[in-house]
Amino acid sequence: MPSPYLLSDKEVHEIVQQNLLVGNFATWLLELFTAHNLRLQYNHSGACNKKHLDPTQLRLIRHYVEAVYPVEKMEEVWHYECIPSVNEQCRCPNRKKCDILKKAKKEEK
Repeated sequence: MPSPYLLSDKEVHEIVQQNLLVGNFATWLLELFTAHNLRLQYNHSGACNKKHLDPTQLRLIRHYVEAVYPVEKMEEVWHYECIPSVNEQCRCPNRKKCDILKKAKKEEK
């Protein structure tokens, strides 16, 4: 896994504290791992004349989601909560880039 995509336990914990719902957690990860201007051109499936999001980034997001929210029916959770949330973030990216990681890195020093 490329190092820009590796999150410490502390970073993941802080993101989860801000986003208790699994779909929100997935969108924050999307926001961390993609550039704002690129998200406007992409979505999960490539529907609506957009391009597919990078499969590696989607697998990475799913990896973190499964690690934090280990539920029996992850496939359903992924398809009914995470994918719609990711697509919504690609349609309406009103949030600013997450600064949780910057805050966590400062506290580690």
